[in-house]
Amino acid sequence: MIIGPMSQPRGQQDSCTEQEVVQYPVQSTKLFSEFEVTQADSTDFQHEAQDHQQSQEQVQANFPLPTDYRMSSKGIYVWPGKGGWKFIWPCMGIVKRYKDVAAETEYYDLEYNEGSKSQCIQVESSIFSRMGIDALLVRGVVFPSKNKNQVVDYLAAQKSLLDPILLFSSAGWEEAPRGVIRVGNQFVNPNEMAFLGVTRIYQDGVEGLNNGLKYDLKPAGSYEAWRTLYDEKVAGNTPLEFGVALGLSAILVQVLTQWNPNLRNFFCHIVGQLTTGKTTVATLAASVAGRPSTTDNGLVRTWNMTQNALTIMLNGNHGVPLVLDELSMSSQKDLTSLIYQLADGSEKSRATQSATLKDSRSWNTTISSTGELKITDRINQNDGLLVRILELEGIQFTTSAEQSERIKREVAENYGWVAPDFVSRIQQKPLADLHKLYEQAIFLVSEELADSKFKT
Repeated sequence: MIIGPMSQPRGQQDSCTEQEVVQYPVQSTKLFSEFEVTQADSTDFQHEAQDHQQSQEQVQANFPLPTDYRMSSKGIYVWPGKGGWKFIWPCMGIVKRYKDVAAETEYYDLEYNEGSKSQCIQVESSIFSRMGIDALLVRGVVFPSKNKNQVVDYLAAQKSLLDPILLFSSAGWEEAPRGVIRVGNQFVNPNEMAFLGVTRIYQDGVEGLNNGLKYDLKPAGSYEAWRTLYDEKVAGNTPLEFGVALGLSAILVQVLTQWNPNLRNFFCHIVGQLTTGKTTVATLAASVAGRPSTTDNGLVRTWNMTQNALTIMLNGNHGVPLVLDELSMSSQKDLTSLIYQLADGSEKSRATQSATLKDSRSWNTTISSTGELKITDRINQNDGLLVRILELEGIQFTTSAEQSERIKREVAENYGWVAPDFVSRIQQKPLADLHKLYEQAIFLVSEELADSKFKT
């Protein structure tokens, strides 16, 4: 029966962990020996009743059972009102119910037995229909096809017994009163702005969490190891120091937008050959906030993505640096439309079935790109687009292969520590002080820039 350890679904943090799942007792306290078993009952279930009469043990599950449903080690049974208990499907049920606050959709963790092991998969609301339930068969969940209607009724009744866990799919800056953010036991800016990373969110007294489906922002390793790497291999190397600043700049973009509405995103493309260390500096930039890899929800992705996939990945990102590695992997010859959209920071408007516009989601962050090719060679040469891109070429970021490998090796194990501390420092400064620093920086940069038509 489903009372043992469970496998954790891919890409979902805090989901179906053995420590967190509540062991729900069956709603009735009766043992199977007390059920009114009739001649019409199945032989299997009579055997189950006999087994429980001998052992005097109550069956428990990791999920609540609705009224008129019972579970034995063989499966779930329903009391139809006459004819005795009827088997509907093997032992399985919904253990967690999630509600995405932004998308206003729900999905669920469904636990089931596969042989002697418990498995846990994520499913959508479509399973609460006769057609949608077939998706479970495709994913290896076996049940009698003739019982589809009973299975749908059971799942719908069972999920209503679970309170939804609120999920906040955004990452980065978020305004109250949408949620109150807590890091550890401390509430952060309950009346102003908070930065959603690895945090717990409370809304209307209900606890929620950042779902982490897009980005792995949970710190790993130690800050001390990352700082030792910085002191020994980065400090004093201006191009590598720029990489750290590049990663942290993502946190500032939305803050600065209130004084410069045209600064919606910062897009930086680093051009260089294999030995220049362009990927190393981009990985270093990502490591300040989260996992600097192309796998496991890392902050480094490749250019081998469609425009739609890129925007979906960026939606709701308001301060987490993202890297797009190796421009040559993009199949798009003309990147003009894509770069405009990435810099603008919003989805294309789409109509609903009722001919109204859907709410489009947005992002405000720093997007770093790498490649051996110039990105400006693959876009229209109009001023409005060129001013949206910072393209760096001819820079040697690392001094040796050993230095490059050490940086990549160390940040792969130690990451995600610097950004939270930087956010804390930003939150402690009054906005007026930040505005003054911004104006000072604008003046200093304008003094250094060469005269051109882009200098204002």
